[in-house]
Amino acid sequence: MKSTVIQIRDIERIEKELNVNKVGLLGLFDKNENLSQTVLPFLYANKNIYIFFESDDELFVSIVFDAPVKFTVLRSEIMKKNSSTETQSLFKYLQITFNGNIKLEDDRKIIDELYKEYLQRFNFNSSKLNDGYLDTLRVVYLDTEEIDATEVTGA
Repeated sequence: MKSTVIQIRDIERIEKELNVNKVGLLGLFDKNENLSQTVLPFLYANKNIYIFFESDDELFVSIVFDAPVKFTVLRSEIMKKNSSTETQSLFKYLQITFNGNIKLEDDRKIIDELYKEYLQRFNFNSSKLNDGYLDTLRVVYLDTEEIDATEVTGA
């Protein structure tokens, strides 16, 4: 099997992918030093990845803040290429990985703005939530140190 790997440096292309994709894989070591990998919805805003939790969420409670984490977004495609003699299956995927430290956002004004963006992104009707819901919401973000984006195509 032959594959081609292309490093992507175009930040506009990376940001476009982040705005199209809605979930990613968060990898971190929890308070018990166990590796945790969880697929979560996210919001990309202000050059950061934001993740929303309820305050009693098991993963949120286990997070070690200011510790290194990875967050990866994937998009894949399967394509068919017809040649004169046979049909060849091709695959293509894009991987964007953020490396950085996980931090707790504690500015209520920023949380409110992010929450509105989050609701819009996922087409969620906020009128269905009770009045105290926003008070139980916790927002974490990746203080990004490095972004690695690659596109792999193969047969």
